[in-house]
Amino acid sequence: MTGKHQRPGPGARRRAPGGSPRAGGGERGYYLYGIVATPAAGQLPVGLTTACSIERIVARDLCAIVQSVPLAEFTHEALETRLRDRAWVESAVLAHDAMVERIHRHCAVLPSKFGAVYARTEDLATALDTEHDRLLDALGRIDGRDEWLVEVRAKTTDVENVASRAVGRTQRDARPGHAYFAKRRREREASDAVDRVINEIEEASYNAILPGADGGCLMPRSEPRSRREVEIMRAAFLVRRGAEEAFLRSLHDFTMQDVPLSSEYTGPLPPYSFAVINAESSP
Repeated sequence: MTGKHQRPGPGARRRAPGGSPRAGGGERGYYLYGIVATPAAGQLPVGLTTACSIERIVARDLCAIVQSVPLAEFTHEALETRLRDRAWVESAVLAHDAMVERIHRHCAVLPSKFGAVYARTEDLATALDTEHDRLLDALGRIDGRDEWLVEVRAKTTDVENVASRAVGRTQRDARPGHAYFAKRRREREASDAVDRVINEIEEASYNAILPGADGGCLMPRSEPRSRREVEIMRAAFLVRRGAEEAFLRSLHDFTMQDVPLSSEYTGPLPPYSFAVINAESSP
């Protein structure tokens, strides 16, 4: 199942001192796509590794899936120029995601963010060894599972009506002689009331959908597509393969009495939201 989905923007570049000279001139580095368990690396088809020049860097029972790239193309200056080229960025991110998805079809993978490059295999192997236990645990959590992205939206007028009624009750509950101040408070709190309603529905939506998954995380809401609708919830869920029908059923069955909701989902996807290798703590 597919749908509209945009990956996170370019991540921080990782480069260690020194480089690896290769035939053809210039230092070569290693572009990191993700990390898999060493036994699982053998499940990758030969055609994938040979046609795409994919290499494996092994550290105990962890294996980094990398591709040799010219380091000159990943300097700060080079990337700064390229990132201003929207067409290049879109093409590069799509190519990165496509490779991660191909790996994900064959084995559990901890995806790397776009743009992670190491200058030396020794640096990457050392980092794998240092983070060994954490990375191996993360692989165990995502093994046999996919990510599903869910967006829940509502009409702006429906949300505003619920918020307005809530503020109206506050005014009616005010003591005699305080109607004027209650009215002014209602005007000041109108926007806050809308935010509270959205947050309450977001929490209810998330809690209703989560039991159908093995995990989940809320994500920042996006800007509304139009003034007529508002995004209530954007979340990622980790779903075990074979349990998709139950998960989607929990999504479709959820309703709110006062605010009709619509939802969209995208999946299955590699577990970016649950296993991305962070620049601060990762290889």
